[in-house]
Amino acid sequence: MNLPAAPMPKPTAQVAVYVDVLGADLAVTFLLTFGGAELHLAHNPRGQGQVEAVVGLEKARALAA
Repeated sequence: MNLPAAPMPKPTAQVAVYVDVLGADLAVTFLLTFGGAELHLAHNPRGQGQVEAVVGLEKARALAA
């Protein structure tokens, strides 16, 4: 028997921007991959960095905005 998924709790202020831009599932992947690391988010990413590899070019641009 499959039970319905429990609703997601409201994200904390520290991660809310990531959830807003990336969505909950991709935000979890992003934070597990880069959490605690110092990152540089280019204002004009070109699709060659580690962040773009994880979230995609458009979402990387949205994070940098």
